[in-house]
Amino acid sequence: MDAPNEQQGALLMRHRLGPVATAFGLHAAVVLLGGWLGMDIVAHGPFWWYPSSGGWWVVQAASRWDSHWYESIAQAGYRLGAGVAFFPLYPMVVAAVGWVSRLSVIASGALASALCFCGALWLLHASCEAKYGRAVADRTAMLVGVLPMGAFFSAVYPSSLYLLTIAGTLWAISRQHYWAAFCAGLLGALDRTSGVLLATAALPGMWDAWSAQRLRGIARVLPALAGAPVGLAAYLVYLWVRFGSPFLVTRWERKFWGIHATFPGWAQVAAIVRWARGLPIVFPVLPGNSWYAFLVGDISTIAVAVGCAVMLLRREWLGAALFCALSLVLATSEAGFHGVAAPGRYMIVLFPAWAAIVARLRDDHWSLVFAISAALCVCSAVLFAGGYWLT
Repeated sequence: MDAPNEQQGALLMRHRLGPVATAFGLHAAVVLLGGWLGMDIVAHGPFWWYPSSGGWWVVQAASRWDSHWYESIAQAGYRLGAGVAFFPLYPMVVAAVGWVSRLSVIASGALASALCFCGALWLLHASCEAKYGRAVADRTAMLVGVLPMGAFFSAVYPSSLYLLTIAGTLWAISRQHYWAAFCAGLLGALDRTSGVLLATAALPGMWDAWSAQRLRGIARVLPALAGAPVGLAAYLVYLWVRFGSPFLVTRWERKFWGIHATFPGWAQVAAIVRWARGLPIVFPVLPGNSWYAFLVGDISTIAVAVGCAVMLLRREWLGAALFCALSLVLATSEAGFHGVAAPGRYMIVLFPAWAAIVARLRDDHWSLVFAISAALCVCSAVLFAGGYWLT
């Protein structure tokens, strides 16, 4: 009885391993090309000084901007200050990888991101295949790896880990492994504030369970709904116990970066108007390529909005659609000292929306979208490695 199941499992692993390895290989090739150009060919930007001393250039190119916050927390833990705005899961993973590998903190961060991205691609492919079929799953995995801001998946940033928790949550819910979904949602909320929205992915399942079994059905699905709020509450309680207030995240985001809530999309519209009038998009300390980050961010945001609208209107993969739509609203509802928190790198993790778009592209359109996205990914990797503003 077990032999057919083992053979089926082996075949399933082989047919998924190829597309995942291809997607990761394409991502690595594109990011390495951009990193090499940014480190050695293109003139360095004004933020080249961010921690990149010593070690291989591949590792140096992965550490820019907010990377030093995560590296500092991984090495020394939290101290009262702006660092509390960075959630603890990724620094914990970096510290664990460093403890096992004995690599430097920057190399450990790059390795942790690469490993998380491999796992995320695997679960992403499994989730998309269940909803749209193998061909769409293959293409979605390849596209996610070379999205315009896809370089962040290999950087010392929590993007790949967050993608892993999203893919894990959706995969577990689709297979009714609700305690696994609890764990994935909890980890997602410990990785990023928006991770608490992973709870919404369980809402359609809650409704179906109520319709079928009333309270007994609700009790089965409840762990998938509870994981993300428990994760967020755990970090807030830690801040309360350690530093005396559970509201330090928002307090320091506003004090250090000027981040505040706005009407969804208003900051993006204001930036476009300023650009059209020939005014600076951001405050003067930022380099002149800031228009690129906003352009790519707006394109990515519009694409994700289209994908969300398709899923919601057609009522397909409803839990994932709710999560993506609310994440889109949250990402476009923030502004900072520089006018807007560029949403491009927040869009790359919302793979269900990208899958909905891929499922509706013809072969020739798919090839064009992939080529354009890969070219933009190279540009983003060049700017990131070269010390230019991209986030």
